[in-house]
Amino acid sequence: MTVPDSDGAASPGQTSVFNTINVHVWFSQLSAIFRTKRIQSQNACFAYVVEKLPPNIASVVSDLFDNIPTENPFDVLKEANCIKDRKVKFERRINDLFNTLQLDQNKPTQLLRKMKNLLGNNTMSKTLLRKLWLDKLPTHTAQILATLPEDLDLIRVAEIADRIVEARTLNNIHIFSADSRPPLRYAKENVHATGATE
Repeated sequence: MTVPDSDGAASPGQTSVFNTINVHVWFSQLSAIFRTKRIQSQNACFAYVVEKLPPNIASVVSDLFDNIPTENPFDVLKEANCIKDRKVKFERRINDLFNTLQLDQNKPTQLLRKMKNLLGNNTMSKTLLRKLWLDKLPTHTAQILATLPEDLDLIRVAEIADRIVEARTLNNIHIFSADSRPPLRYAKENVHATGATE
């Protein structure tokens, strides 16, 4: 679809697909293209964005299609609440990914799954994801996993981490149980004293 602006300039041509994860970046890129192509008409910019919006987003701002703002329609569309909300949600998800989400009572495999869910359709290099995930694990576990081959599938690494954490937990329980028992000598003396009083 070619939409001429008021100055007769053509549409910006091919641009990236609407970014549902980081809407702010998509609009910034699109605005830069408009400036490069010298497209200054707000109506032309508005029409081009409307063409690119996916149905789920377009349906939320459809009121703007029926009553196109008379002043700066492109800016009005860009600042629509549903679009700004997506930016806020994206920033919140990234904050959760890097800061809020921790191992806690999760297994390492569960932690990895939650991290991938937070990423959604956003991309992150496998190296960075692996490092970020390792940083959230107990130090002793991360040190063991660091000795594994770099090209080993991260899901496989997470499964190994599950077994390490489980073994560590069982070992701690065993040590705690042993420490909680009375010393053998004390137990024998206690039995002897009891027998003597009877």
